Amino acid sequence: NGKTPWSTPDFTSKLKTDIEARKPSLIGQIAPDFQMKDDKGKTVSLRSIQNRFVILYFYDVDCEICEQVSPELMNFYRIIKDRGVDVIAVYVGKDKIKWAKYIQEKHLIVKNVTDPDNKSGFREKYKIAGTPMIYLLDEDQKIVAKRINVDQLMGYFNSVK
Repeated sequence: NGKTPWSTPDFTSKLKTDIEARKPSLIGQIAPDFQMKDDKGKTVSLRSIQNRFVILYFYDVDCEICEQVSPELMNFYRIIKDRGVDVIAVYVGKDKIKWAKYIQEKHLIVKNVTDPDNKSGFREKYKIAGTPMIYLLDEDQKIVAKRINVDQLMGYFNSVK
């Protein structure tokens, strides 16, 4: 609206595009749906998961931080799974052999899905620029929190009944 004289038209255009791209993954929005294959080859849709909470965990098997976060998240899940919580672990890589090995080694006892060719567009929809990335969704699949860690998840679940 002309209140940024330091801004070029090109910069303003790119900024508007970026803002529009981020809107679907903002807190309070319904999480974008996706369909991905699970580790058994079955198609899983986010909308097919009906529970009080859904935790989306985006990770890569070659991510050093994920090496620590995956077991922490599984321990946390074991504690809270009876409170109406599902975890969908989304592998963002392409190597299905490494993925299968990782699932076993890290005891990922949750729904494990992948979309190696990004056919669902999850990378753009969820602004996946790095891993690990955790989103918390409520029963309506609204985004309650994003880019949080396991300690912050614990704090949230300690505050809700």
